[in-house]
Amino acid sequence: PRTLTGLQTRLAAYFKVSAHELASSSLRRPVLAARAVFCDLAVARYGISPSVIARHLSVSHTTIARALARAPLVYAEHACTREDLLVE
Repeated sequence: PRTLTGLQTRLAAYFKVSAHELASSSLRRPVLAARAVFCDLAVARYGISPSVIARHLSVSHTTIARALARAPLVYAEHACTREDLLVE
């Protein structure tokens, strides 16, 4: 979906990783953080199901579940909120 691609690009830039790396199996901390926020925003803001997100990123459902669980920690670590990251 177009929404996911735009969100992926925006968050990759914010976390200083490539959009391609966000959709990879990379375990680098910035990538994990970007992926967690991407998953959280896609589910909470846009209502996209975790299975669609997993297919978009070419990762497993388990990866998405872990990313969603990690998202609150990422927001706290970066002192930001969902709304901060959605501002154009």
